[in-house]
Amino acid sequence: MDLISDLLEISRARCVLSGGISGSGAWAARSPAPGRIKIMGVVRGSFWFRLATEPASLQVAAGEVLVVDGRTPFDLGSDLDEPPMHLGETDPVRPIHRDADHVCVTAHVELFEAGDDFLRDAIPPVLHLRGEAREATTARWLLEELFEEFTHERAGRTAASAQLTQLLFVQVLRAWAAAADELPSGWVRAAADDRLSPALQLMHADVGRDWRISELATACAMSRSSFADRFTKIVGVPPVTYLFGWRMRRAERALADGSASITELAMSLGYRSESAFSVAFKRWSGIAPSRFRQRDP
Repeated sequence: MDLISDLLEISRARCVLSGGISGSGAWAARSPAPGRIKIMGVVRGSFWFRLATEPASLQVAAGEVLVVDGRTPFDLGSDLDEPPMHLGETDPVRPIHRDADHVCVTAHVELFEAGDDFLRDAIPPVLHLRGEAREATTARWLLEELFEEFTHERAGRTAASAQLTQLLFVQVLRAWAAAADELPSGWVRAAADDRLSPALQLMHADVGRDWRISELATACAMSRSSFADRFTKIVGVPPVTYLFGWRMRRAERALADGSASITELAMSLGYRSESAFSVAFKRWSGIAPSRFRQRDP
């Protein structure tokens, strides 16, 4: 199962370069909660970073990247003991001073409204791609390219920056998923679990099938009870609950895209009738599928 692609596809994640932060000497900046996933990559020098809810700070060196879930205010700068300048609640494009001692490019991630919580709930408040990580070599190259795109008026700069930022985000997610066994219960941790991943692959590959616990347990070479216990412990919910949630996420995306009729969608997700699907979807989202489809994007 391609965990990263599933996360990005269902959430309809789109990365947007918003500029950067640069400075020399001793300085600090304070940001309110961005309200969306934010990416910060250090091109030159280093930064200190601290969430408002945490007393400890961490240092981010050149070539390293931070991703924050956007739910918490934070401080960053070369010296967090300095009186901070206050950044706005919006994320405007900011100029980058090429010759500054500390240079950081910034971006945010735009998400499908209904699926906003799916990706944001999956990641921790802060993801730090460190310089020793396997993905850091690619990240360093991407940061340099982003810096060049932003500081030069090249043709196609907007399109190129979006693609480079998306690749940078993927590198951070890859490093995070590789250490998923250290995360709390959730489907990301399960996807990294060698014993459970065969069951997730089956469910994701054929989401409309009426999967039985015994079939999934056999795929994982486990007894029915052992599989159910381990799945619930690692994922946080029983297999049937997980499958229902994944079906509803797929339904939200398909309804928003308008790519199939509600009857076709119901059949593809394993429901025998449109009415049965509508009842399930309303239980999930609080509104009927037809009304969900009519909402503004």
